[in-house]
Amino acid sequence: MRWIAGRGAMLVAAAMLAGCASVRDFVRPTVRVPEAFSTPSVGVVSDWWRSLDDPLLAELVQQAQDSNPSVQAALQRLRQARALEQVAGARSYPTVNGNASGARAQVAPASPVTPLTDTFKAGFDASWEVDLWGGIRQQQAAARAGALSSAADLADVRLALVSEVAVQYVNLRVAQGNADYTRQTLTSREETRDIVRQRVAIGLANGDDLTRAESQFQLASASLAQTLQAGDTARLSLELLCGLQPGELLPRLTPTTELLSFPVPGGVLPPELLQRRPDVRRDEQLAAQALANVGVARANRLPKFVFSGAVGASRVFPTTPWFLPFSIATSLSGVVFDAGALAAQIEQKDAQSAEAVWRYVATVRNAVSEVEQRLVAIQRGNERVAALDRQVTADRETLSIARERYRRGLTGFLDVADAERVLFATELALNQARGTLAADTISLNKALGGEWPSGAEQTP
Repeated sequence: MRWIAGRGAMLVAAAMLAGCASVRDFVRPTVRVPEAFSTPSVGVVSDWWRSLDDPLLAELVQQAQDSNPSVQAALQRLRQARALEQVAGARSYPTVNGNASGARAQVAPASPVTPLTDTFKAGFDASWEVDLWGGIRQQQAAARAGALSSAADLADVRLALVSEVAVQYVNLRVAQGNADYTRQTLTSREETRDIVRQRVAIGLANGDDLTRAESQFQLASASLAQTLQAGDTARLSLELLCGLQPGELLPRLTPTTELLSFPVPGGVLPPELLQRRPDVRRDEQLAAQALANVGVARANRLPKFVFSGAVGASRVFPTTPWFLPFSIATSLSGVVFDAGALAAQIEQKDAQSAEAVWRYVATVRNAVSEVEQRLVAIQRGNERVAALDRQVTADRETLSIARERYRRGLTGFLDVADAERVLFATELALNQARGTLAADTISLNKALGGEWPSGAEQTP
């Protein structure tokens, strides 16, 4: 017994040393990124949708996160991954089973020689696999990385959902603004049509002017119907994202001509995207998981050392007293010949690990490029909005002058019609440009990771 214990202690010590020596820890791959973005901006904004002082948008974002099926499915995947992590962690400990039984038997007529017997048994048995080559530890590392990647995937789904809700909300507000501009244009063209009617009635204009005025009015009416359709499409998309029934959002919408101005985040350096963006963190953990699976495959090729034992108590009443049986055993088992199957599995896992690393590299590079594109889009978008704003002012003045000249008979109706058409197109372009700028700002918030990770979604 002492010999077995001594040998066992030596084997355990050797196993620990061997396991520590064979485990390869994951190191984040090095990706060359610029030290700073080319276009500077100011201040990092977390929960940026809450800073807009728009209660409806904040409610919709929260409602979408609570009820959207994609978020709930990602949350369940995270639960599964954490359960697998717990299963892998349990492999470091012995497995202990217990049993107890009782039986009454009579195999012959009762007599002093063959009495009625009662048998009682109880005991425990245990087994423990020694992590000789670090395979169990690598399984635990793979499960841990899988849980972290699932947490990052949940954060990515939430970030994409919040961004999509905000974009559709902007589309709705743009449609409302376009509808308001169109209604103003209809009013203006109706006034112009009345002026033309008066001039035709007194013989100062011909019927062609009136038909042109009517055509301009009906063109604006058709544009209003198209704009209202765009608003309905955005509303229906919002209702779908938030788990609402079609039309359920209508009572909560209040018409407004003011377009949301989203805050531009900044103060983030390219290397910080490695912690901020959920997709980068997810692919990093998938690369760590793939590397750990290589260690598992290598350990599966090597022998396994298992301790097992059992202890119990039994008695047959009234023939035998209590008896305490026990057993202690060790086993060493491994594959002798498999025609290279395990070696091929190692090669496969190694290739998968390399693929995961390159996927991580691509994700980091795409993240930096995406932020640069959004920053440039915002810069150019601001320039476009400023230019269109100046153009609207000029076009309004042009229309006012053309109307007055037509009223006095100094010019033809074509000048008025052309001025109305240009102003209407410019006003719609300005409102659309503001919406595009807001959408680009939302995309920038998304590209920067939305906000710093916290809680279960944070990668150590």
